[in-house]
Amino acid sequence: MVGALLLTLLVVAAPVSDDARAVGVLAVAGGATTLIVLGALSAHVGTLRQRLNERLVRHTLLGRMWPIFASAAEGLAGLRSARALAALSGWSVAVWTLNTLSYWTMLLALDLSLPLTAAMLIIVVTGLVAIVPSSPGYIGVFHFTIQQTLVQAYRVEPSIGLSYALLIHAVTYLGTTILGLLFLWREGLSLRNVAV
Repeated sequence: MVGALLLTLLVVAAPVSDDARAVGVLAVAGGATTLIVLGALSAHVGTLRQRLNERLVRHTLLGRMWPIFASAAEGLAGLRSARALAALSGWSVAVWTLNTLSYWTMLLALDLSLPLTAAMLIIVVTGLVAIVPSSPGYIGVFHFTIQQTLVQAYRVEPSIGLSYALLIHAVTYLGTTILGLLFLWREGLSLRNVAV
């Protein structure tokens, strides 16, 4: 939900063409519609399955896609509670805000005086690229995506764009890894215990 809001803000504020803006608006509208429909259907997944002809479900693309649909709808079932939705929204805003500020701070550290929306655009574009299967840790793909986003949208020098990509990747990976290891140690676990 917050990701959709972030994408909406980008569609309005980012320096993109009218065609890209139109695609962004359609993507936000389609995503929001999908979430609303899945949320509404989440209480009725079992009933819907029973109403569909078992042969139709078992021997068609719908049958192969059914587990994905049911899982998505089941995952959204908790959002029917206003309290759960408010808590999720609050935490989502906090996480997205911190992530955006960390990306923007790295831009400022490299003396790139770009707007906050530049950090948002980088996060959204790399998030979309991460959907596509890639190399482990998105090495190369992550860096190229960020570099080209900065070069194409903000006319940043390619070498500076690549430097930014390498630094933000290192900071996010190292930070997450170090925190993960500290919490494993705090819980009295080791990597060997977790792997089992």
